Amino acid sequence: EAGTLIGKGGVTIQNLRKSSDAIINISDNASRERVVSVTGGVNNIICAFKLIVQTLEENLLNNDRSSYTPLTFQLLVPSGQCGSLIGSGGSKIKLIREKSGAHIQIGTDPLPMSSERMITLSGKPANINSCMKSLCEIMVEYPVRGHVDPYYPQNYMSSRSSRSERDYYERDYYDVPRSREPLRYSSRNASSRRRKRSEDYDEYMTETMSIPSRYAGGVIGKRGVKISEIRNKSGAAIKIADETGGSGERIVTISGNPEAVGMAQFLIKTRVKYEEKRSSEKD
Repeated sequence: EAGTLIGKGGVTIQNLRKSSDAIINISDNASRERVVSVTGGVNNIICAFKLIVQTLEENLLNNDRSSYTPLTFQLLVPSGQCGSLIGSGGSKIKLIREKSGAHIQIGTDPLPMSSERMITLSGKPANINSCMKSLCEIMVEYPVRGHVDPYYPQNYMSSRSSRSERDYYERDYYDVPRSREPLRYSSRNASSRRRKRSEDYDEYMTETMSIPSRYAGGVIGKRGVKISEIRNKSGAAIKIADETGGSGERIVTISGNPEAVGMAQFLIKTRVKYEEKRSSEKD
């Protein structure tokens, strides 16, 4: 299924981005669980989701399955928004189930080391798409407030040393999750952010910057906490490369729209300055 969504040379995943006009960041394949983040307006997110569902459905049909197997998706949603999705006495979630025909189950507790909860959707493509549309509309109406600690699959760290902690949180753009693995969606409220389309989505860019290797650990944080916060606050995809050739520096690659990239650069520089100050005080 991952190969189906990636396509030869990443063609399929690139087409998903282009056709949906959404920013899609996808975790690497270091674990059995992988996370895809889709960022954009409600229509962009819904379009991306429909295309993902369609691609998986076509793969099932091409494999000549003898019996129909409902698709299952696991969504990662901030705990603070789950109450809005459930509604008073479960009224909203019940209405969504009846309207969409999809099976929906919302996890009762946040996932480990995060403030996100798992929402499981199961059913036929049309049911899932209808359900996703309803969920997106409610999430935009009741946006998340405060800080969100994203969930990252715990077994990323199982076979890695502390020196490689950063890899737990690194993401590339070509690996994609299977239909039963977590997906994270974040929507921007177009009504409150009426920017030109090019500012938000068309000008997707990649920038690099260097940071001293001695301060890289402070930027990444214990178990990747700090770099996770920077990704969450900026909305950018960030990768920190290993030091090469004894340069004493590590290259940071930042991808996203101009606003996200600029914010990530600022947060990283701020973190480096903090580590410099802390180091000088120790000396």
